Amino acid sequence: MIRTGNERTGSANITVPVAASTVLKENTIAVINESGYAAPGSKAENLTAAGRVEAPADNSSGADGDVSAEIRRGVFVWDNDGSINKTHILKPCYIAGETSVTITKDGASPAGIILAVEPDGVTVDMTHYIPAEASEAV
Repeated sequence: MIRTGNERTGSANITVPVAASTVLKENTIAVINESGYAAPGSKAENLTAAGRVEAPADNSSGADGDVSAEIRRGVFVWDNDGSINKTHILKPCYIAGETSVTITKDGASPAGIILAVEPDGVTVDMTHYIPAEASEAV
């Protein structure tokens, strides 16, 4: 069978092998670490925001890639660490934890672009890759 040109998956859903000794919880931020494996969102440099974990993925006793995670790219509401306000709309935000974002770039990786700031969270567009060196310092 020739697969060239066939649609394998939509751009919103990706399957990523999970890092060793890692558990991904449903409805949390997923990142791709420097080795190319999915890991939970955390405040650290050199991570690539992947999107939201669709279903739990438990690789707590496995090696890199023994388990894969279903991740959805899109626009999601995340917790505000308290640093983001309405003046930050359409600016990059950064991963602060598994379910939270920050405006503070130092020591963090880009999460996406802020679309709205409400009392219950920050709406973040995670559909496009933002290289750390291209995101603006705040």
